[in-house]
Amino acid sequence: LGFRVSGFGFTCTSTSSITIDGNSSDFPMRLSLTSQVKPVFATTPHMARFAGILSGSLRRNQNPQRTLEVLGSEPWEISRWVDLPDWVTIVDSGENTVAPDGVGEIHKLVVSLDPDIAEGRYSALAVAETNIGHQLSFQVYAELYGKVRYFPNRLVGFNLVEQGNDPERRLQIKASVDWLELPIPDIIYEGADVFDVILDEKTPAKEYVIIVQLRPEAEIGRHSGKVKVTWPASSAIPDREFPISVLVRAPR
Repeated sequence: LGFRVSGFGFTCTSTSSITIDGNSSDFPMRLSLTSQVKPVFATTPHMARFAGILSGSLRRNQNPQRTLEVLGSEPWEISRWVDLPDWVTIVDSGENTVAPDGVGEIHKLVVSLDPDIAEGRYSALAVAETNIGHQLSFQVYAELYGKVRYFPNRLVGFNLVEQGNDPERRLQIKASVDWLELPIPDIIYEGADVFDVILDEKTPAKEYVIIVQLRPEAEIGRHSGKVKVTWPASSAIPDREFPISVLVRAPR
């Protein structure tokens, strides 16, 4: 069993053999059988991906689009969408062409992102019924940034730490675009009294760093808390919470 990758997906090749026994010099005779199974639909690229896009009025292109080429094993049309995420619209451009094999048909689907979609990550499967009795499906993914980006997107845990050590973790807060100025956020810590939390203004109105440091006198055991990042209401920047935890063990 083998797979051949092409521009429109894959072809599955299956090979088997039959041995025929006899009493003449031509026997035994071995016959080989090879079959190729092509998918009904193959999509290039395999998903509609909107990654690293600014949300709302922050982006210059208010109507980001992706184009997918869908190869059908025979002439086909979309009858209706069975499952379609509400944050995209999908339209067949009507620019249909005959496939290289002379039998199938290639359609260009234009996927448009909702201009009002909020920041965040989105992932869904778009599923359509077609007139040839098979469903067409592909993944749709979007990742939209707001005015602020966090690096990394979460505070890395302290995991296991020997008592007496004072490791730290850092979280960058940066403006998503150069021309945007950020107000100073409020940093609130809630939880076990074993962490020191500091806000460092690296670049005024552009970049901040949250520093979380474990106190060396932290008692043995598991400790947890959370760091809240709150912004002035006038900034329209969503607040965030970052959980932190540590397991302190006795020195060896």
